[in-house]
Amino acid sequence: MVRGYFRNFVDDIRIEYLVAYLITSVTPSSAVSIGT
Repeated sequence: MVRGYFRNFVDDIRIEYLVAYLITSVTPSSAVSIGT
Protein backbone atom coordinates (compact mmCIF):
# COMPACT_ATOMS: atom_id res chain seq x y z
CA MET A 1 0.00 0.00 0.00
CA VAL A 2 2.80 2.40 0.87
CA ARG A 3 4.62 1.44 -2.32
CA GLY A 4 1.51 2.14 -4.42
CA TYR A 5 1.08 5.52 -2.74
CA PHE A 6 4.72 6.36 -3.34
CA ARG A 7 4.44 5.32 -6.99
CA ASN A 8 1.38 7.54 -7.46
CA PHE A 9 3.29 10.36 -5.77
CA VAL A 10 6.22 9.91 -8.16
CA ASP A 11 3.87 9.76 -11.15
CA ASP A 12 2.23 13.01 -10.03
CA ILE A 13 5.63 14.70 -9.77
CA ARG A 14 6.60 13.35 -13.18
CA ILE A 15 3.38 14.68 -14.75
CA GLU A 16 3.80 18.05 -13.03
CA TYR A 17 7.39 18.28 -14.31
CA LEU A 18 6.34 17.28 -17.81
CA VAL A 19 3.57 19.91 -17.88
CA ALA A 20 5.92 22.56 -16.51
CA TYR A 21 8.53 21.63 -19.15
CA LEU A 22 5.95 21.84 -21.95
CA ILE A 23 4.70 25.23 -20.69
CA THR A 24 8.21 26.67 -20.39
CA SER A 25 9.20 25.31 -23.82
CA VAL A 26 6.04 26.64 -25.51
CA THR A 27 5.78 30.03 -23.80
CA PRO A 28 8.96 31.69 -25.23
CA SER A 29 8.01 30.90 -28.85
CA SER A 30 4.44 32.15 -28.36
CA ALA A 31 5.73 35.28 -26.59
CA VAL A 32 8.12 35.95 -29.50
CA SER A 33 5.34 35.45 -32.06
CA ILE A 34 3.12 37.85 -30.10
CA GLY A 35 5.96 40.37 -29.77
CA THR A 36 6.58 40.38 -33.51
